[in-house]
Amino acid sequence: MNGSGARRIIPVITGIGHGQTELSAYDDALWRTGIGNFNVIALSSVIPPGWEPALRQEPDVRQVWGNRLYVVQAAASSGGDRETGLAAGIGWAIFDHGGGVFVEHHGKAADAASALRAVERDIELSIADLCERRGAAPAKRGKATIAAMASRPCCVLAVAVFQQEDW
Repeated sequence: MNGSGARRIIPVITGIGHGQTELSAYDDALWRTGIGNFNVIALSSVIPPGWEPALRQEPDVRQVWGNRLYVVQAAASSGGDRETGLAAGIGWAIFDHGGGVFVEHHGKAADAASALRAVERDIELSIADLCERRGAAPAKRGKATIAAMASRPCCVLAVAVFQQEDW
């Protein structure tokens, strides 16, 4: 925690992107979550003490073209060759000592509701395993999920935005 005892927020944002290819759909999802002009660097799943995830509509970062941006992300995409249900989600647990863990899952199914159920189940199972492994019950829990039906190139994205760094 900082000197005032306040926790720093990790914005957790979801978005759906479309494009002519899976790659451009992913770029559109990044754009729609407010991080399209960063070089995204994926982190593993440990939340440092003093930080807390919170659902947001957009990140609390000033866009500096090309800066590094550290995130935890879950993304599912489809090339649109057939109608597919896509889902992605991030779950988290914060422990009494202030640190925590993220889990990120994504999936595809015949429909969006089935894909979402599978992702939410996997989030719950992973959180349970990570908590058990650490011998700690979560003091706080949360999740952010998103799903869509894709009949053209599409990407669903859940992203937890830590911070940016200049080169």
